[in-house]
Amino acid sequence: MTYVVPAPEAAVAAAAAATAAATTAAAGLGSKPLFSGRRLAVGDLPQAMEYDRSADLELWELLPLL
Repeated sequence: MTYVVPAPEAAVAAAAAATAAATTAAAGLGSKPLFSGRRLAVGDLPQAMEYDRSADLELWELLPLL
C-alpha cells in the first residue's frame, strides 16, 4: 500500500491511524491497531553520501502497540 501525505505535521496522526486500521482489518484481528507510526522529516536526516533526494521519499518510524 502507498499513502501520500502532503504535510507531515498535519496528517501524521490520521495517516498512522488509517494505516493501523487497514493492517488490522486485513489481518482479521478486530479493531485494535497493531502499531503506531509517525512520518520522519527527511530534510532533518544527515546524508552519508551526496545525492539528490526525491520528493517522493518517505521514512516512517513504526512502533508496536502492546
